[in-house]
Amino acid sequence: MVKPIALTIASAVLFPTLAMAAACTDGLVYCGYNLLRRGDYKNEIIAELVRVGDPSAPNEEYEIYHGLFKCGEGGHGWIRFVSHCDRFCNDGGAGKDDYC
Repeated sequence: MVKPIALTIASAVLFPTLAMAAACTDGLVYCGYNLLRRGDYKNEIIAELVRVGDPSAPNEEYEIYHGLFKCGEGGHGWIRFVSHCDRFCNDGGAGKDDYC
């Protein structure tokens, strides 16, 4: 008889994509912090800030968390910088754009 823990471990090894976070929804605008909640977007956010010539250090947490990025620009799940929020970036709710 196979033990349940063995099946769980085998499933996690054989099907790692089931544990991956979802990509952002194409067409929606996201705060950086919401992109980080959805998946591993930190390197993409930093690369996008560098691409647009962000004058601040793109490794600063505030710039990463409170930037606005549009999903789906350049391909499914890809992001493009929209703007920085001077104060805070606000969660627009499920299926709606985030905003400054």
